[in-house]
Amino acid sequence: QLNLCDISNDFDKFYNQNQDDFLSLLNQFINISDFIPFSFYRKYYSHFGTKRDFSLESMLNAFIIKNILSIPSVDLLITFLSISSELRKFCGFLKIPHKSQFSRFKSEFSDDLNDLFNNLVDFSEEISQKINPFLSSILITDTTGIESYVAENNPKFYQSQLKKSKSHAKFFASTNPNS
Repeated sequence: QLNLCDISNDFDKFYNQNQDDFLSLLNQFINISDFIPFSFYRKYYSHFGTKRDFSLESMLNAFIIKNILSIPSVDLLITFLSISSELRKFCGFLKIPHKSQFSRFKSEFSDDLNDLFNNLVDFSEEISQKINPFLSSILITDTTGIESYVAENNPKFYQSQLKKSKSHAKFFASTNPNS
């Protein structure tokens, strides 16, 4: 005979005991410093001068958490960081960066971030080759999280296309009155 109260208590005990396993596993098995190219360190620390509020590793850890947890915006990431002391501790933040600091980081260091991810791909490819060479040769990457800037996503693009089509219609109507 099952007792709902016992199941609930067991689940609650299990959940509370294993609550931070994900972050501890990331901390235990992934050291982001191993993958950061020296040129990225040099550029990051020389760009911001001697006083830096946030380390390079903490900024990268925040973006890793953002992508792993599928957090859609930096605003929501900041909210999660302000709520969760575990996430702040994992990222290495004593205080939470402002939204502009995150956006400047992404825009100013995009090439260096690309180099970092190339290092990660090289590392993960070696691991997948060791595990199963055949499956690693047919590995498909999920690109749904990759967001590139395209003109079609900009509302101004549609307005300019509408103006072009109206001017083209006027020109076409004036040159071909029978149409």
